[in-house]
Amino acid sequence: MKEVKHLPCEIVSEILSRLPIESIMQFKSVCKSWFSLIEDPSFVKLQLKRAKSRPHRLILWSNQVRKNWVLLLDRDKEGKDMWKGRDISLEYTFKYEKQDHCLNFIIVGSCNGLLCMVSTFWYGCCSIFYGIFICNPITQECTMLPVGGGRFFNGGDIAEGQIGFGVDSSGKYKVIQIFKKQSFSSDVDDDCGLKGEIITLGESSWREIEIPYQSFYSRDDSWRKRRAIEGMVFMNGVLYCIIQKPTTHEVSDQPIILVFNLDDDKFSTIEFRPSIELPPYYELGLIEIKGSLALHHRCRDDLVFSVICMK
Repeated sequence: MKEVKHLPCEIVSEILSRLPIESIMQFKSVCKSWFSLIEDPSFVKLQLKRAKSRPHRLILWSNQVRKNWVLLLDRDKEGKDMWKGRDISLEYTFKYEKQDHCLNFIIVGSCNGLLCMVSTFWYGCCSIFYGIFICNPITQECTMLPVGGGRFFNGGDIAEGQIGFGVDSSGKYKVIQIFKKQSFSSDVDDDCGLKGEIITLGESSWREIEIPYQSFYSRDDSWRKRRAIEGMVFMNGVLYCIIQKPTTHEVSDQPIILVFNLDDDKFSTIEFRPSIELPPYYELGLIEIKGSLALHHRCRDDLVFSVICMK
């Protein structure tokens, strides 16, 4: 039998692109030619296309101090309803820690295997915003974004913010942050509307974007406590979050969906159908289910979540 010493590059690419990303990262060390192949943008695009055709992974995470990790869950091929999980440490993010403060990380978005995380640290009884990170939990590569104008601060629900992460049709990854231009003076209760900023990965500064709508969805009920920072839902080049419906004279108590297109950096809105009743909810948010946008909500005194899929 004649020995085959070299396989054509196209065949090697086809074989490697079908492997799990963990194996691909190991094969980068085989030889220089494989390293160059795996780093090539065309191979990355092919691998990503094949990865999307496989069952999606679930991500669970813990933001306990000094115990930052994510749990990756894969569906077991041998059991239809069985899952296998493994811990992925985020200890490599500790190099960004602020002196005398341990950082906690909150996942606010994910796209093509990358995680968008917000870091905070405790100062007294307040959770202080520190920075936004883009991380690859498999390769353990992590980038801290430049400092923008957002200063999310949670000391008794003083401020709110939305952060979105996604990719446009040209393959550029973008992060958007929307926050209240709120005065933190104890003598002034000034809402000041909303401010928006956007950055493309690789850029050195944020760009301000105009927001035509001026309030997040937030009821005045004293029992309703809201996280200071929430993630927007990314789907098909578009980011979604919930805000209050603007009216002629003031902001109403009815929620609508704020839409941000990553291709043209423009906002629009989607109103809920009249058939969808929205009584006072303790939690109201958006999720993506199999390519469709869905509304999830839970009433104040109810431990059961309801999900409405919008197609």
